[in-house]
Formats: sequence, C-alpha cells, structure tokens
Amino acid sequence: MDLKKARSELRLTQQALAEHIGVSQQTIARWESGKGEVPAKYLKDLAILFGCSVSDLLDKGRKTLRSENDSDLPFGTLHIRFQRLATQPARQQMVDDDETIVDVSRPDRYFPITDGERDRLAALLDRGGISSEPIGWFSFVSLDNRCVFVNTREVERIAMVSDDAEAMPSYEHVEVYKLAREMAFENEPSEEELNDESSPYSKSLAQKARRVVDELGDRAMLWLDGLVVDSIHGEREFFCLDDETLADLHGLELEGEHAGQDTFVNLYAEGYHRSTLFRLGSLRSIEVPLDRYSDWLNSELESM
Repeated sequence: MDLKKARSELRLTQQALAEHIGVSQQTIARWESGKGEVPAKYLKDLAILFGCSVSDLLDKGRKTLRSENDSDLPFGTLHIRFQRLATQPARQQMVDDDETIVDVSRPDRYFPITDGERDRLAALLDRGGISSEPIGWFSFVSLDNRCVFVNTREVERIAMVSDDAEAMPSYEHVEVYKLAREMAFENEPSEEELNDESSPYSKSLAQKARRVVDELGDRAMLWLDGLVVDSIHGEREFFCLDDETLADLHGLELEGEHAGQDTFVNLYAEGYHRSTLFRLGSLRSIEVPLDRYSDWLNSELESM
C-alpha cells in the first residue's frame, strides 16, 4: 500500500503522522519517497493507526485503506443477556489438580462488533419469524480479539446497538493483543530492546499491550491465550488451549446450529492422561482468543 495515499486518506500531515508513531517528519518523508524501508516495529504502529493489518500495508497491489465493502468497519455493541440465576455462586480459588480457575460469570456481556458481524448475526437469528427452525449454538467474532460460541437456550435477549446511539466497548488492534500475550508469559521486551531499530515492537505498542495486561490482572495469561467456559450455573472456568480443543470448537462453529444439548465437547486435555468433556447443554458460552483460533485454522488449511 502506498504510505502517502494512506496518510492522505486520513487527512494527516507528515508531521502529524510522525508524532503519532514517535519518529521525525524527515523519517516519514524518507519512507514515502522510497529512500528507506519502514522498520517492522513501525509497521505495527501504522497498522494500528490506519485500522488495517500489517499484511495490508505490505500489499503493493492495494491502493486504498478502504475495503471493497464496509463489513469490517466498526458497528457498535452486541449485548447478550443470559438467563439470570436465583442465586449467584460464590467466587472460588484456583483448583490445583487440573490447573483451572473458577470465577463468577456475568449474565450481561457486551462485545464490540463490525458491520459485517451485525448483518450476519441479524440474518442468522431472525430467519423468518417464530416459524423458523430453532438454533442450537451460534458463534461470532468481536473486535476485542474474541471468538465466542453461544448456547441459545441460555440467552434471554440479544441487542445490537450502533455506536451512534451508544458508545461501544473499547478494544485494541490485534497486534496489541499479540504482544500482550507475550507479556503475560513474562516475555516483555526490555527498554534496550525497544530502543533497537531491529526490534519488532515500538514503545507505543508496548505501552498499549502493558495496559491490556494490567487491566486483566491475574487472569491475563488465560484470557489472552486460553479457553473461557461459562456454565449455566453462573460459573466461569479458565483452561489452557490446545489444538485438539480448537479442532472441536471448529466443529462447533460448522455444526453449532444443529448441535444437540446432550452432545459432548472436549475442552481440556493433557494427552492420554486427562480429558475433560463438557455437555453442551450445561454451558452458556465458550470463548477463545480470535487470533489463536484464526492462526490454527489457517495452518490447518495450509496443510490440506
């Protein structure tokens, strides 16, 4: 993509763009003239600012920031209200024997979604009124890097509200979540590494990722890299995520509409030694990081 054209689309001067990503105006001029390559660390900052992917920036055939349709533009909030419980379960501590954490799940969940997801969900959930076929499970992706699977039997109501009517939940670019995952596993780049021009990360990106980790607190590692399971009893469990579980979730994505409530899905495994299968009817929802799920799916497609 032509950097100058992308900058012009956002009506930014070279100086304004330079201030956004922490370089000089002369550096921007050098990049735009082709006299210098944009270092990897700043490609991620540019992708965040332009609202695109790094691969979009590197695509020389792409002439504009705008996509051919508006499906990837932010829409607003997806509000899911699950059925409320008569009593709320007490919060429990970590269970050491299977390395899970049990917490309390909330009946109201809010997700930032794109125009495309809004239209897809509207078509899926309203297919001809009350005479339409019932749906077992449905899935969607959100802008805060979540891939979510929902049991419709546990849903009380769903609202999709434009950002024009109500402020949508905040979210970060996928590159921020990827670095936040590294930080959660104590792989935080040092000040010296960030100052190195060959570093894949800038200080600005590191600061955004650190805020994400700090906001998630002691749940950061499992939220950014694991599996989140909400039960019909209001309990939330966190599990480590592996390829076998991702494969089962892909099956749920493909066949979820017709999934029976008495079907079992394997959501936690330690090779041959331990497997934990959940009955779908006992669950409200399942969540995984979208980039983890997408990376697994892409690798599966490439191996075919």
